Amino acid sequence: MPRCERCTPAEPDGTFCAVCGSFLGWEQSEDPPPPTRPAPPTRPAPPSTVVPEPRPAEPGIGAVHPAAPETGATGERAEATTDRPGEVAVTPDPAPAHPTWSEITEVPAAGPVEAVQPARPQARRPVVRQRPPTADQHPGDLVCPVCATRNSRDRRFCRRCGTPLDAASAAPAVRLSWWRRCWRALRRGARWLLRRRTGGWGVLHRIATVLLVAALLAGLGYGVLRLGSRVDDAVRDRLATPQPVSPTSVHASSQARNHPAESVADGLSNSYWAPDTDGAGRGEYVELTFATPFRLLDLIIHTGVSAQQDAFLRQARPAELELTFWTSRSGTERTTLRLADRAGPQTFRHVVADVVRIRLTVVDSYGSGPGRRTAIGEIEIFRRP
Repeated sequence: MPRCERCTPAEPDGTFCAVCGSFLGWEQSEDPPPPTRPAPPTRPAPPSTVVPEPRPAEPGIGAVHPAAPETGATGERAEATTDRPGEVAVTPDPAPAHPTWSEITEVPAAGPVEAVQPARPQARRPVVRQRPPTADQHPGDLVCPVCATRNSRDRRFCRRCGTPLDAASAAPAVRLSWWRRCWRALRRGARWLLRRRTGGWGVLHRIATVLLVAALLAGLGYGVLRLGSRVDDAVRDRLATPQPVSPTSVHASSQARNHPAESVADGLSNSYWAPDTDGAGRGEYVELTFATPFRLLDLIIHTGVSAQQDAFLRQARPAELELTFWTSRSGTERTTLRLADRAGPQTFRHVVADVVRIRLTVVDSYGSGPGRRTAIGEIEIFRRP
């Protein structure tokens, strides 16, 4: 097992130290030795071209033709006779024999080193140890963000690539769905309640079980009666499509000439309501009355005299309104609306049940001054169908 030189031994399948992250060494591959170049075959020596000098002829004997003496197997020269009497013929040397395959492939003795072209040496490439991922997966394991290898929680560096591990890379625990968790809890509770006990503890256990079941049923019934309608209304409010509702009458604390209170519910963008007095208009209100109770969902308010920006700034605009609801059951409810100083509609989500009357009271205004009145262009009410 590789051992870290700085701290502690590493794991059997680790490439990097679990404590300091030091690299534990490369695993070199065993490359075969480079092949040797075969030596060139030995060429046979060329035949000798030296012609021996002829011997002088003896008296009474014919001329002797010059020829190379014949060499036998024992290295002695052999003479040949001719058909003429008194003449001795010398046979020429035979042609040199061709070398055999064993003589060609025979490695000659070490000779001079031949010149080769220089080249850059190539180092052997290291081989990284590839280990298959482990099949053991435990909740809370640290997952490497680089190679996705799972590591135990006590490691600070990845066991495969050495990347530092932090708490943010902890693998999320496998979480069951809510109904599976409830079902498991019910099963454990049922097993504990139904477990057989003997003696006096068994009687007490049965009595406690009956009382516990009765309390659970009573709590469940109370929750259904108390919260069932609220849950139903909340779901319906979220899924329903709001529908507009028109008031039966509109009146105000005061109104300027040619700008009556009915202008806030006429559906026109070029008309508006304004109080009779100049300035911020604090305490001035406009009130809308409806024929039947309804469940309010949304409220849309258009401030200013027009939706056009150049005409929007001619008069003062409400900055804060106090919204008062009258209901058929619980009396009155109040809330405060803070508006932005911009042209166009501004939507507010307020869910109130059984609304029969709504009042909007001016608390503060934008751009108020002498000769300028706080104007409200349109008020839209939406209910749940």
